[in-house]
Amino acid sequence: MDLPEGLIEHAEALVRLDPRKPKQANLRRGVSAAYYALFHLLGRAVADSLVGTKSVSVNARFRRVLGHQAMKEACRWFAPNGQPPKSLVTLLGAAPQVQASVELRRVAEAFVVLQEERHRADYDVQALFTRQSATELVARARLAFDDWEAAKADALRSVFLVILLAGKGALPDR
Repeated sequence: MDLPEGLIEHAEALVRLDPRKPKQANLRRGVSAAYYALFHLLGRAVADSLVGTKSVSVNARFRRVLGHQAMKEACRWFAPNGQPPKSLVTLLGAAPQVQASVELRRVAEAFVVLQEERHRADYDVQALFTRQSATELVARARLAFDDWEAAKADALRSVFLVILLAGKGALPDR
């Protein structure tokens, strides 16, 4: 089993623990694991598409250059109601959220939401998660896995991967 799949399964198991009274630690770690599952799924896709899969060590090292903030910024541009930079619109000839598939837009939106909730789970000691809210976030990550697979035919998927890697640096200044 690969890391993204292992992490999403771990997240699903964590939010099901403690059937009568769920522990905050398990719900929080479940939310965090769900985010990291999606982060590693997209990170693997970036590395596989740009450096290939023949050299496992090069692929793994390449994944380390991915930045959480740059990925979130790219996802904001592709998410529904996102505002892509003018240079991307010029480059593509239209706004990506108009051209991107529903599945790719949902992946982008899920990444943004899950990263924000991961920060809340990991750093906001006053935040309380219910089993339902944590389960919904984990289910959103699982749906993003399915959507990512369904978006294979999306013409903007490769553009999305490059922008995930480089953020603003992938685009011309004007």
